[in-house]
Amino acid sequence: MIKKEDILNYLKVKDDPTVDPPRDFKILKTNGEKLRFCMENYPSLWSNKNPRFAFQNDNTSMNARKEGNIKFKESNYVKAFELYNKSLSYATVGSENIPLCYANRSAVYFNAGLFKFCLENVDLALQNGYPEHLKHKLEKRRKECLEKMNKNRDKSCQEVPPLQLSYPAKAKNPFIIDGLDLLTSEESGKFIQTKQDLFPGDIIMIEKPYVTKLDPGFEYTMCNNCLLQKSILRNIRIIKSASNYFCKKVY
Repeated sequence: MIKKEDILNYLKVKDDPTVDPPRDFKILKTNGEKLRFCMENYPSLWSNKNPRFAFQNDNTSMNARKEGNIKFKESNYVKAFELYNKSLSYATVGSENIPLCYANRSAVYFNAGLFKFCLENVDLALQNGYPEHLKHKLEKRRKECLEKMNKNRDKSCQEVPPLQLSYPAKAKNPFIIDGLDLLTSEESGKFIQTKQDLFPGDIIMIEKPYVTKLDPGFEYTMCNNCLLQKSILRNIRIIKSASNYFCKKVY
């Protein structure tokens, strides 16, 4: 069995090419497997007591939620949504800010006409200990959502269509159109040559990046995995971070 000290030492020196990771850890193939292994076997690595993840602070969370309430009253729903997500990120486990933020987000979605997402956040608020004396407000919002959804007024079902190649793909390399060839010459090195006319706006190649990172300013409104702006951003905290949001479980 791999020892905790081994994984701790590996995490500290993983940038040193002269140090090999532990054997049991090394045989894992994907980043998801490695992350899951660490989280399942060494939960203390991700504990709030670990100084590497000491960002969580209920005062910061509460202040962000209050700022979100101000923006909500100003009908600035986008900024309110961002601040509520920030509040969720900084909230400690069991904090009252968590159900209150989900309830606040449900109000944002309701006013934006995103009724499906409103209902999901109503459920999240109730599942995370929303105050008993306020539950009647959420139940009223749920009822109003269902009434509007029955009238086909829900905007949350408008998904962003996936990118598609503008022309047929290569059989062996389906991420690139068949009309392109990768060639090599002594003068130019490697280059791509087209066998057909192409036009501005054509999508000729779709390749998933190995590494992605959101620019500052988008961390509370966009998914850190697919990079799309999502209406239902659940802070799963797969990695303890004040700015990692995912629209679904990614491992």
